[in-house]
Parts: sequence; structure tokens; C-alpha cells
Amino acid sequence: MKGLLVVGLLSLAWLVTTVCQGVIQELSIRSSIARIHQARERKSQMEEEISNTKLKMGAIQAEINELKKSEAELNQQQVELAKSRDEAERGLLACRPEKKKGQQKKTQISGTLQELKGAQEAEKVKAQEDIQKLKQQLLDRDQAICAFVDKNKPEGMKLCS
Repeated sequence: MKGLLVVGLLSLAWLVTTVCQGVIQELSIRSSIARIHQARERKSQMEEEISNTKLKMGAIQAEINELKKSEAELNQQQVELAKSRDEAERGLLACRPEKKKGQQKKTQISGTLQELKGAQEAEKVKAQEDIQKLKQQLLDRDQAICAFVDKNKPEGMKLCS
């Protein structure tokens, strides 16, 4: 009977130990399941964040492509503007000697014109002096003729009146 009591107590101790281990394992399994659910939720959140990030990256990449296209267009416009500026400068350089020649001709012609105007004025003054001299000579001649002409006759009246 003592043996039976010992065996019963040992069985009871073994049963309590087994039940305790079962409870501990059950709690461990429940906490593991809870952690697995949390990990799945975190995983789904991270997947959503990754997909959102990929969408944002796609949008940014599209913007980058558009900016690259605009940059290429601007570079093309810059090249075209540089070409047109170079052509304009070449045209300007080609026109400068012609402009200089034109200005020299203008200066030369202007000087010649001034000389001709001066000469014309001098000739005009000389011509007026000559005209005055000739008028005076005509008046003197007419006075000399009138001194000899009979003023009572009609021809003399016409001539000397």
C-alpha cells in the first residue's frame, strides 16, 4: 500500500507536471499565433507601402522623363539660338566694312557737295555782280544815248522815258 501511494503520488506529480507543461505550451502557442497575426498585418502594411512607393516612383520617373524631354528641347532651342546668333554676327561682320565704305563715300560726297555749294554760291554772287555791272553798263549806255537823242520825237520819247 505504501508502494501504491507512492506510485499514485508520482503519477499525480507526473500528471500535474504534464498539465503545467501543456498549459505553458498552449500559452506559448497562443503568443506565437498572435505574433504571426501581427507579422502578417505588418507584412500587408509594408506591401501596401511598397506598392504606393512604386506608384510614386513611377510618377516621379514620368516627371523625370518629361523634364528630360523639355531639357532636350531647351538644349535644341539653345543650339538653334546660338546658330542664329552666329549667323547674325557673321552678317554683321560682313556688313561693317560695307557700312564703313558707305560712310566714307557719304563723307566724301558730303565734302564734295559742300565744295560744290560753296562754288555755286561764289558763282551766284559773281553772276549777280556781273548782272549788276551789265545793268549799270546798260543804264550808262542808255544815258549816253539819251544825251544825244531828241526827246521831242516819238522814238526818242520811247527810248529815254
